[in-house]
Amino acid sequence: MREKWNPDGRNKHLALSIFFFSAYHNLFQQVSGASALRAVMLIIGLGSWYGLTYQLIADRNRKQPNWLGMGIYLLGAVIIILMVINRNEQIRQLVAESQTSATELSSIADEMIGTIETHPDPAFIKTVEEGLRNLSDTITLGHSPLASQLKMQGDTHVERGRQLQQLLIESINSMKPVEQRPAEPLPRVWYNHAVLYDAYVEGVPNREIMARLYISEGTFNRTRRNALRGLARLLVEKNAAIKTRLS
Repeated sequence: MREKWNPDGRNKHLALSIFFFSAYHNLFQQVSGASALRAVMLIIGLGSWYGLTYQLIADRNRKQPNWLGMGIYLLGAVIIILMVINRNEQIRQLVAESQTSATELSSIADEMIGTIETHPDPAFIKTVEEGLRNLSDTITLGHSPLASQLKMQGDTHVERGRQLQQLLIESINSMKPVEQRPAEPLPRVWYNHAVLYDAYVEGVPNREIMARLYISEGTFNRTRRNALRGLARLLVEKNAAIKTRLS
């Protein structure tokens, strides 16, 4: 006699096969949601098995309370509830992780900004030096990359050049240890200000500045590089303070 095709039996075998295959595969590679899939397949398999065996029960026994069937359906309902709770917990965990990542990114950005302020980019230091070389020329200053980077305001490039000129001079003067410059020979604490002010504001030749400070050419060059880094950092800090006030 030909065996009658039984969809419940096929569903049972398919569901249980998927359950055991998923469990085996998850031993070697963790898959998100695999546990929930196995739980669903197990319930489908149990339900199909119950539906198949229920057909074999005598009619008189079917009228009795079906505790096994109710137990399977109750187990399925509990699993569905647990899946929903687990999904909500995963969503909350993802949100918390994203917030943590955003906080970490913000911290990294703050550290980068702090690093730039402490150690200005060499290209920016070079731009500041070019601006100092054109300190007396407001037209060139207005067109300079430094005016764009520091976002100088003005209707014309000449106005922007004047603003940049004033900013550079004020920044150099703010490097003075005290208001009144003492008589020569200057103390060492005045070297940074004297090298920049004398060279770029007053236009004094380097040789004369070295003679005023009683320093060698090597010391002069090291002092000038240090003063330029300090001025660049000061300009970055002033620019950041302006942005903070405007925000």
